[in-house]
Amino acid sequence: MFASAPWDQALFRILNGWHHPLLDMLLPLFSVNAALWGMVGGAVIFAVLRQGWRALLLGVVVAGTVAASESSCAVVKRLAARPRPLAVEHGVWAYDRGWRQWAEPLGGGRSSFPSAHVANAMAAVVVLITWGRWSRGWFLFPLVVAYSRIYVGKHYPADVLAGLILGLAVGLVAVAVGRWLRDQGGVVPGG
Repeated sequence: MFASAPWDQALFRILNGWHHPLLDMLLPLFSVNAALWGMVGGAVIFAVLRQGWRALLLGVVVAGTVAASESSCAVVKRLAARPRPLAVEHGVWAYDRGWRQWAEPLGGGRSSFPSAHVANAMAAVVVLITWGRWSRGWFLFPLVVAYSRIYVGKHYPADVLAGLILGLAVGLVAVAVGRWLRDQGGVVPGG
C-alpha cells in the first residue's frame, strides 16, 4: 500500500473542495461507466449509419480494448492497494445519489490507483480516433472524466494521471495490434 504525496493531497483538496451548482449536476454523469458506454454506443450507431454494418467491428474492438484496460487497472490496483480519498481524507465532498461532505474519513473501500474509469475512457478514445476517424477533440472526454473522478471524491490527481497514461498505453497497443492484423490481411475497423 502506498500513501498519497503531499502535493497530491493538496491538489485533491483544491479540486474536490471547489463546487459549482452546474458542475454538481453535470460531472457525476461523466463519472459513471454509462457515460463511456453511451459514447461508444453512439459512435458505433453513427459509424454503422455512415459506413454500413462492417463498422460494428469498431464496437467490438473498443469493447476489447476497454476490457484490456479494465484488466490492466485491476492488476495495478491490487499491487498498489492505495486507499480512496474518502477512506483517509477529512472533509471530502463525495457524490453517492446526492452530494455530501464527509467530516471524517470512512476507512476501508477499494483501491484508488489508477482510475479505471479514466483509463477505459482514454483507451476507447484512442481507438475511436484512430480507427473510427473521430476528431482529436474527443481527447477532451477522458480529461473531463478525469476531473469528474476527483470532483466526486473518488480519486486523487495522481490516480487519474496514471489512468490517462495506462489508458493511452492500452489504446496504442490495441491500435498497433490492429495495424499488424491489417498488414497480415485481416479485417480491421476503418481499414
